[in-house]
Amino acid sequence: MKKILLTGANGGLGKAVTKYFIQNGFFVYRTDVSFGEELPNSKQILSDNTNSESIKKLREIIKNETDSLDAIVHVAGYFNMDSFIEIEERDLRKIFDINFFGAYLINKEFFDLVKNDGRIVIVTSEVATLYPLPFESIYGLTKSTLDNYASALRMELMLHNVPVTVVRPGAIKTEFLGASTTALDRLCEKTKLYNYNAKRFKHIVEKTESKAVEPIKVAKLIFKATTVKKPKFTYKINHNKGLKLLNALPKKMQAFIIKKILKQK
Repeated sequence: MKKILLTGANGGLGKAVTKYFIQNGFFVYRTDVSFGEELPNSKQILSDNTNSESIKKLREIIKNETDSLDAIVHVAGYFNMDSFIEIEERDLRKIFDINFFGAYLINKEFFDLVKNDGRIVIVTSEVATLYPLPFESIYGLTKSTLDNYASALRMELMLHNVPVTVVRPGAIKTEFLGASTTALDRLCEKTKLYNYNAKRFKHIVEKTESKAVEPIKVAKLIFKATTVKKPKFTYKINHNKGLKLLNALPKKMQAFIIKKILKQK
């Protein structure tokens, strides 16, 4: 039976990925910071993937059962909205720890288990390649860092015949949508510099999230990236047309448009 290690396994997307892989004959090592639903052909392992010691314990558990993994699939993520001027240092470090360093530490620790015909699949975001937007830029920066890390990792690991693939989804109907709304509400309440601007931005985000895709569709794309014989480097789903059009403009024009939309008159 083929086996994968899945991070963020008990979130909305993680649950969909777990169930779809199980339905298609995989055994899933499910890692997260809390337990979720009990499922067949899977093993839940509590792990803080931002902590090296926790990851070493995770490795010990998995290594006692298998010497190889067919894939490492990263869907773990954390969302926050803030401004770079106002965000607390601990909050900035937290989002980088979860969204970037967690994947880096897992890949480093488990590489020897996937080096023989395995692969690594990393879920980033549609915002990873876009020009930064106000208040979402901190999250976007972590995802662009992760995306660029995946590109660099791909160039290195191709020398060991380990494909690295990125999946860049747009909005997904999971608790992440609620997290973004909560984060925006929190920003609107606490900001002293951007109260009006944040409220305007929230209105735009709410329109974008109304076009979210079901997690099963993203899970199927992740499965394809994991199992196809010759995977592409990038797979995309549900990208926002407005953001794509905006990003096609020169950066100076993008900044002008955003300022016109968000600035108080």
